[in-house]
Amino acid sequence: MALTAYRGSIFQAHSQFTLCVSAAQTNAETVGDVMILFSFLQGWLNRRSPLEAEILLSLFDRFFEDLFNFTVHNLNAKMEVLQSMQIMQACNLLEGLIPHNEHKHPVTENFLEKLVVFSVMWSVGECRLLV
Repeated sequence: MALTAYRGSIFQAHSQFTLCVSAAQTNAETVGDVMILFSFLQGWLNRRSPLEAEILLSLFDRFFEDLFNFTVHNLNAKMEVLQSMQIMQACNLLEGLIPHNEHKHPVTENFLEKLVVFSVMWSVGECRLLV
C-alpha cells in the first residue's frame, strides 16, 4: 500500500516533565506546554477577523487557566483528555456558535465572553464528574 505524498505527524507531550525537558532541550525561553497548547488556538485565530481574534485571545488568556484548574481540582476525571484536544474542541464549538453574519448583527465582546466560557467549560469539563 503506497503512502500519500501528504504525510505529517503530531507531537503531543503527555506530561509536564516531558514538556519541560523538550523546552530545555530546544533552549526555549517559555514553558513548552504553553507553546504546544496554544499553537492550535493561534492557527484558528488566524482565520478570524483581526479584531475578533484579539478579543478571543484575550478571553482565552483570561479564562482558560482558571476554568481548567477548577475542573482539575473540583471534579473527578472519568477519562483523560489532552489539553490540546480540549482547546481544539473549544475552538470547534466556537466556530459553530459565533454568528457569521457580522454585517447584520455585530458580535459584542460580552457575547463572545459568554461563548468562550461556555465552550471552554464544555471542553475541559466534559469527562469529569463532581467530587
